[in-house]
Amino acid sequence: MKALSLLALLPTLAVVAVLASSTCGCAPAGETLTPLEAGTIGLPPGFELSAPWEEGRRHRITKAYGVRGHVGTNRPTHSNDLYALDFNMEQGEPVLSVADGRVRYAGPASGGWASYGNIVLVEHGQGVSSLYAHLDDVGVSAGDRVARGGQVGTAGDSGGSFGAHLHLALYKDVKLADGPGGTGPYGGTSVLPEPFGETRRVGLTAGQCIEAEARREAGHFPW
Repeated sequence: MKALSLLALLPTLAVVAVLASSTCGCAPAGETLTPLEAGTIGLPPGFELSAPWEEGRRHRITKAYGVRGHVGTNRPTHSNDLYALDFNMEQGEPVLSVADGRVRYAGPASGGWASYGNIVLVEHGQGVSSLYAHLDDVGVSAGDRVARGGQVGTAGDSGGSFGAHLHLALYKDVKLADGPGGTGPYGGTSVLPEPFGETRRVGLTAGQCIEAEARREAGHFPW
């Protein structure tokens, strides 16, 4: 009788398992790298990205490519954030540089860029730069060198965003406005941040979770 009762419960247990896996907050990854949109470019050969948070932590993509403000491919007078990603980081959580580089700007965005809040813009060589926006605290200054995995600030909700998160964007040949009209990135070309990590050779989608991989020893600086 007990054996029969257990067998009768198996379909219910299977349904519970499926529901648990579907409500974990993570969507499946794309099967291949995301095709490039016209007017955008991919990462230069040999350029490696690391997740901008501490090793072993996992975060979900809350807003992916081309959604609600993530627009612009190569507009000369506006920001080009088509391939920007938003991650659900916690208030005050360390934000790390995705690659070796030099800080170009660290502080509040203003004017037409005020919605970015506190930002750090890092140049990585080969014309590639990364933007970290909505920071609670900025932990570097212009001219500082940062290694891949070096902290640039902490996550927050500055700039009027709804809840703490990190806005990450990559650009090629981006310019920096820093004058009476405001401060923020413009021009250049939106860069597709894939592959994201040394082994994650899949497309990135909204709802997908990414765990920081072990980082290689900090590399050399190209300057």
